[in-house]
Amino acid sequence: MKTSHAILKYIAALTLTASVAGCSSTPVSKAITKAYNLGQELPADMVKTNQAAMVGFDETWVGNYGVAARNSLYGQGVEKDTPEYKLRAARVNLAISGPGVLWVSEGGLLYTGGAYVPDQLPQLRAGDIVEVRQTGTWDTMKDFSKTGEGNIVVRIICRKSDPAYEKCFEDAPRINKTKGVGRTNTPYPASVRDYGFTFTPMFDHKGQALRPYPQEDTSAAQ
Repeated sequence: MKTSHAILKYIAALTLTASVAGCSSTPVSKAITKAYNLGQELPADMVKTNQAAMVGFDETWVGNYGVAARNSLYGQGVEKDTPEYKLRAARVNLAISGPGVLWVSEGGLLYTGGAYVPDQLPQLRAGDIVEVRQTGTWDTMKDFSKTGEGNIVVRIICRKSDPAYEKCFEDAPRINKTKGVGRTNTPYPASVRDYGFTFTPMFDHKGQALRPYPQEDTSAAQ
């Protein structure tokens, strides 16, 4: 029991530190974010696969997210004053597959990640269940404007605002008792380009939107 309490205090301290680490993302905040995720690499069966994940916050400009969320995205390579900072990006929660850790059963340990959102999808909302092309553990969104490769949201599985959300959530992928996470077992193309999506700047350098978000019925990927 003492060990459990000690680790809980450690995680709580990391959470607090990540929230007050400063107003901007730095290499230190990236290290804190890695520590918050317990420094672990994702299991092999979660990498280069499509994973169900829950959107953590209403989608907005990266600079408008809270410090902890910005640091999580920074840990994936979304850095201020880069072209990536102007793209649509969502902070998402995945669950770790494989054996549990101490008192946490399989699927109970969450991993904070991120993914770029294609031009074609409507604005994501907290609680939406989405399918993410999960390419790795760290720096999965770095240099996306140059390479065109990295974590992206492939589709919306369950819309939080949908009256049928609860049933959809119940039927969504799960790991053990944790719903809305896990492998979707859909095809994983060789390249992001194979999806046919486009990713153009949504915001200027001050965070002003350059265009409205697509309307719900214009998304062909749902």
